[in-house]
Amino acid sequence: MKYPPVVCVVLLALFLISCVGNDDSSVAESVSRVPDFTLLGEDTSNIYQYRFEASTGNKTMINLTDELRVPRQFITLRQVDNLITFYSFSDDNFSAVQTNVTTGESQALDNFYTNSPERSVIWGANSENKLFLAYYSPIGSSDLGVRFIETGTGTARDVSLEVTTRNVFEPFYRKGKLFVPYENVSSGYMVAVLDTESETLLETMDFGNNIPSILSIDDGNIAIFLRSSGNAYEYRVYDIDTLVLLSTTDFNLSRFFLPGPVEADIIGDILYYLNFYAQPFPIPFGPALYDFSTGQNRILDMVSIVQEVESELNATLILTAFGYKPEGRSFLIGFTTEGSPLFQGGLLVVSDEGVLLDRLTLPFVPIYILR
Repeated sequence: MKYPPVVCVVLLALFLISCVGNDDSSVAESVSRVPDFTLLGEDTSNIYQYRFEASTGNKTMINLTDELRVPRQFITLRQVDNLITFYSFSDDNFSAVQTNVTTGESQALDNFYTNSPERSVIWGANSENKLFLAYYSPIGSSDLGVRFIETGTGTARDVSLEVTTRNVFEPFYRKGKLFVPYENVSSGYMVAVLDTESETLLETMDFGNNIPSILSIDDGNIAIFLRSSGNAYEYRVYDIDTLVLLSTTDFNLSRFFLPGPVEADIIGDILYYLNFYAQPFPIPFGPALYDFSTGQNRILDMVSIVQEVESELNATLILTAFGYKPEGRSFLIGFTTEGSPLFQGGLLVVSDEGVLLDRLTLPFVPIYILR
């Protein structure tokens, strides 16, 4: 199992840094569009949950390691609405801690699966009441299956998906359906769709040589981007309940989306996405917008924003987390800096016009911004 894509950036950062700035001055021309947000962060010992309410300025921080025993070395986190699940592995057992960031309810799922020669676990995911483990079985093979585990009873059931796969990618869950992307031995890209309540395979989508990337739409349905070659994409919209194809749109974008979930949002005709810069480059990533109606792609000038903040802090910024908040029309960019032995960090609030609205200082490094 792996960290979410941007969280991987912080792992490298933590090896490179020994510091953080402690200047909490604001650089905003206006903070009227700074949204409410909840994020997760870490220091050398703990995982934290941090909530900011824009209307009141209230800030709430919870030490999840102290209160819920969330391990600093968790291997994967998943978000389903307001439920966050942290997966960990120790002494040949997988465990999980779940917390609802709205209600505060939590539960520990200790040793919910013991590693065995029967299966080689690839990743873990979940709904509100079940855990899903993708695996190869038997050991040494690449035969793909998914194990369903009831969180209340521990009851488990296996569903076989494909004999002899080449690659298995990160899953996508939405409204009772689990989408499992993989590549078969003929180098064809497939997406198995499972009903998580009945624990049955609904259908297997065959996309041939086209790479499928999956994301949510603001109307509740899902989108799949299909990349055939170069910058050419097909944008497909599927009904989340029936899986019926509703529409297709061709577009061109010089951004390679990996197979599986896309770190992006589609709101109306606009794609708000995480743009990676070719390395070497002063920063690894930044926000961008693509308008399907006009074909216009806008990559915001994150380099200038970072340079401005670096000049004020007299330190080098390392970007660690990314999110978009439609209610504030704002991108949230987590960062840390070089300079002190304490693991501190901060958050940049950037408007979708590319204006730095605010900078917040945090006593930890942001690693994940809740959707």
